[in-house]
Amino acid sequence: MSGLSPGGTNHPARLRPGQRVVVLRDIDNDGSYRSVLPGERLIGEGDRGEIVGVGFQEERDRWIYFVAFSRERVVGCFEEDLMVLQAAVSVGGSTQRIGKQAKNRRGGGVGRNL
Repeated sequence: MSGLSPGGTNHPARLRPGQRVVVLRDIDNDGSYRSVLPGERLIGEGDRGEIVGVGFQEERDRWIYFVAFSRERVVGCFEEDLMVLQAAVSVGGSTQRIGKQAKNRRGGGVGRNL
């Protein structure tokens, strides 16, 4: 996937599969889940999951992120519904925390919450 929308607009998907996210609002069934009545809650604000796929909804010209909240439930969410959780990345043998913690480098102490 090139990262640009297939609908011809030039806004790239900002989130990627493998990222851990938290939901910022309750998400109710829009009829996509046959085992859940329309309007019933699928995922609650604060629930955490992992992005497992990215799609594009041409009718609304927006990206949809498929988030696994459990083995049984993958829910399509819009970007404004999600916040990426802090991630640790390895850079040259040291670990840096990306998010709301101070960066840790080799020889440094434990990062403090900001």
